[in-house]
Amino acid sequence: MKDDFTNMWPDGPGGILYEIESSANNIKPTIAADNDNIMIIYETDEAGNQDIIYYYSSNSGSSWDVSTVVNTGDDEISPDAVSLGGLNARCTFIKNGDLHYSNTDDGGITWSTSIKVNDVDNSVPMEYRAAEVCELGTTWMGDQNGNFDIYFDLLNNPPGAPIITGPSSGKPLQELTFVFNAVDPDGDDVRFIIDWDDGNSDMTKYIASESDKSVSHIWDIEDTYTITVKVEDEYGLVGPETTFTVTIPRNKGIKQTIQNFLANHLNLSPLGRTFKKTFGGTNNDHGYYV
Repeated sequence: MKDDFTNMWPDGPGGILYEIESSANNIKPTIAADNDNIMIIYETDEAGNQDIIYYYSSNSGSSWDVSTVVNTGDDEISPDAVSLGGLNARCTFIKNGDLHYSNTDDGGITWSTSIKVNDVDNSVPMEYRAAEVCELGTTWMGDQNGNFDIYFDLLNNPPGAPIITGPSSGKPLQELTFVFNAVDPDGDDVRFIIDWDDGNSDMTKYIASESDKSVSHIWDIEDTYTITVKVEDEYGLVGPETTFTVTIPRNKGIKQTIQNFLANHLNLSPLGRTFKKTFGGTNNDHGYYV
């Protein structure tokens, strides 16, 4: 890096810290980084037409690896890239007058199949910096309506429906624990919005996609409850909901204790003996009639 104060490079004027060596023309570089992960994407004609190549480092530039974002028989030009955190990144490029994007979730080793962004085919100019990308989406210039305008499209995808595991029944005043898990296709952190169906709700803190989150709840009235859970990513997009039914029946242990108490005391009292003679009863192991 160059020192703006001295106008000098660390190893002297014109010094190069790292060079991507190639006999091809490598142009239009863009860079994205997150902590130790550095991502350099550029356009090359090494295969005879324009392709998008990706150099990446996971150790602050001490070593580098290379992969291909896209290399079809058509020209792919003018890449732009953004880090989505950790090993997740996104790259946009222009191909046949259309804006495309592709994602990686392993630091650049592999890239997803590219997806076209613009609605009207061949409406994006094959020009440098005709499009830029950010964490949430991409903006570009296009003549979809017969004249050039600026467009923006969200590329962030909502999380998938959550998976809920836990007990399907319990007792009043018993603490029940449920485990929630959801996958965000962009690798964004997620949080769970939980409606317990008894007038109470919870919202968890953000956790990593595909991680388990345990949450406990207590119902105090016997009934059947439908838990409803939604997942929100760190950019505010909410995915589809999942429901889970829990039955809280009457506590039979308490009911039986009350019955035993009444039976024992009725048989020991004059009123109980009168009740037994009048309505009949059966002698149990304790010599009492119930």
